[in-house]
Amino acid sequence: MSIRLAVPDPESGFIISSDPSGSGRVLIGPSRSKHNWKAQERWYRSLILNPDGTVASVGWPKFGNLGEWGFDDHQQAFTAAMRDGQVRFTDKQDGSLIIRSVIDGKVMLRTRQSWLDNPHVQAARRIAQQRYPALLDPSVHPDKSLLLEFVSPDPKFKIIVTYQREDLTLLGAVSHDDLRLAGWDELAGLAGEMSLPLVPCHELPHNRKQLLAELDGWKGAEGVVARLGDDQILVKLKSKSYLAMHRARFLLTPKAIREMCDSEGIRDMEALRKKLGAEADWEVLSSIEPYVRAYNDAVEAADARLGELDMFVLGLAMRYPGDRKSLAREVMTQLEKMETSSAFLLADGMEEQARDVLRSRFVDEAFAGFSEEPAGDLAAA
Repeated sequence: MSIRLAVPDPESGFIISSDPSGSGRVLIGPSRSKHNWKAQERWYRSLILNPDGTVASVGWPKFGNLGEWGFDDHQQAFTAAMRDGQVRFTDKQDGSLIIRSVIDGKVMLRTRQSWLDNPHVQAARRIAQQRYPALLDPSVHPDKSLLLEFVSPDPKFKIIVTYQREDLTLLGAVSHDDLRLAGWDELAGLAGEMSLPLVPCHELPHNRKQLLAELDGWKGAEGVVARLGDDQILVKLKSKSYLAMHRARFLLTPKAIREMCDSEGIRDMEALRKKLGAEADWEVLSSIEPYVRAYNDAVEAADARLGELDMFVLGLAMRYPGDRKSLAREVMTQLEKMETSSAFLLADGMEEQARDVLRSRFVDEAFAGFSEEPAGDLAAA
């Protein structure tokens, strides 16, 4: 027997819109102000219900990032699955979700909160016609919704990550009868049957600290989705680089620009423009430039001072060979307090760490006078 769901109360933070064709179906999704999710509400992230409450089309259930408030049950399951080595890591692509369902004998492609075609759906349909015709055949899996990621190099579709080729990738599938997510083997079978690209898997450590350290080193990628609990529980883990870029992309505070320059190695405005993409117009870039200039001036000054400190420490080492106490006394009496830690790191041969400490201090001083108000908002630009 098919599962039946009730339409939620709009006052709980959901938008309910009726089918323009007059079928009596409703599309349910969260309002922009919806931040708190009860466990029983998670399937209402993008759900079309028939008049009798059965499911006509459904996207992913709402799932959170690692450490996100409101998903304690998922966090606990993730910890246990990591301990037992029962986690699969799949690519977290930075595109747009396309939901493919069959309604009244016709294939429907849609984005999360729209009944109607939009440029994303039109592009997805064109790709399906050219490469994946099974997606447009209503006899193919009418009992489930297929979840696809649409990516494109076209600037109007870009979010953060740049892709070289437009395509559709199969991410998941949901049964309309019981809202069960397709397991990995079933998903691989669906991809093979329809000649669809399957979301890639990543071999990553099952030690939490090592996992996060590895993700922090990723560049040009969003992150991964951890699949656990027989593929029924999903947890997002995003790279530090992506998070910094996302903050800079939508809320350009001095802190966000500083983090982006640091994580992405931004050293000039042209590099920044390429990272932010076509939506960063002249006005936005002009508002950011003082921060980028201040950051890079501070880094150059820090590196120059590091060279001076290195020569100073080298001279002390030659003057007091093997005498760490005398070297330390000279460092403490001749240098400013904020420079002593870098000098001791240099004395121990830890040049990279000494550079990081000194750069952080110089950049802190450079940014101390900046207000944390946004320099520009690309979402509004």
